[in-house]
Amino acid sequence: MQRFVLLLGLTAASVGCDGSSQSASPHHCQKAFVGHSGYVCTVAFTPNGKQLISGGADGKIKFWCVDSGECQRTLDGHAEWVHSVAISADGKFLASGGRDNLVKLWDIATGKLLKTFTGHSGLVKSVAYSPDGRLLASCGGDKSIRIWDIASGEGLKTIDSDSFFTLSMVVFTPDSKQVLLAGDSLQLWDIETGTCVCTFDGHSDSVGEVAISRNGRWIASVGSYTDRSLRLWDAKSGDCLWMREFTEQDGERAAWTVTFAPQDDVLVSGQFDGSIKYWDVNTAECLCTVAAHTESVSSVAVDLKGGYLASGSWDKTIKLWKPPSAKTTGQ
Repeated sequence: MQRFVLLLGLTAASVGCDGSSQSASPHHCQKAFVGHSGYVCTVAFTPNGKQLISGGADGKIKFWCVDSGECQRTLDGHAEWVHSVAISADGKFLASGGRDNLVKLWDIATGKLLKTFTGHSGLVKSVAYSPDGRLLASCGGDKSIRIWDIASGEGLKTIDSDSFFTLSMVVFTPDSKQVLLAGDSLQLWDIETGTCVCTFDGHSDSVGEVAISRNGRWIASVGSYTDRSLRLWDAKSGDCLWMREFTEQDGERAAWTVTFAPQDDVLVSGQFDGSIKYWDVNTAECLCTVAAHTESVSSVAVDLKGGYLASGSWDKTIKLWKPPSAKTTGQ
């Protein structure tokens, strides 16, 4: 017989959002970062866990010190909304995509703009670094996926998909050879051939966001518009392992954003009602729900070094949390 135990991280207490000492419970905010004058659209940790980088509807990119909570640098990154930021695996470079149709590459240490990638004819909704650090992918309103060579700044490949009305997110697979695309559907594309190799069938409407577990076993996706579901997929077979549907009758607002916690056995969803939900990947059980923000949670990111979760919101704040881990033990 198996039993599932919710383990709350046994780390030292840290400063809470109200300045008081808080425990490492997933219900307690560890820190709050305030400074954006518009919605927070995207958040990402540097690999060493020392900085958090955010982009907002105010067109700003902000660098935050995780330990102190202070804003270290602000970049006038784009003429309009900064929809997405991505950080290279070595922590040296930052990519950003905006509503001004541009992709930009920055030096994290200095804040210097290194390159501007042009070619998209619509807003850039998502940017992603390949795990091997060689490539950058971007997608958005023009229905195209663009693959860029980071060293040269040249576009290596443009994949146009007429099957999409728009593209909301692109994510590399762990081997850097394929990309997952979320849009009118959820598809896996081979970069070298520029062909779709798998379509994940199940969502009844557009797919808003997608995440891949670090062990490469699972894919998580959230629906948008009329599809109010959170789904977990087997990355190898393409089968849907489980689905959680949010219903207005139950007073639930749908999920907007999704990521895997530092331990791949927990899935994190940011909800339209401002809450964060933690899910046991193996059982589909909701481990806990946290009343995190006063408005929708638009982005979540994890820090693998310190085990933190960051949430960005339309309430213009970013908050830091300690997510739980779900462990399966046999008797």
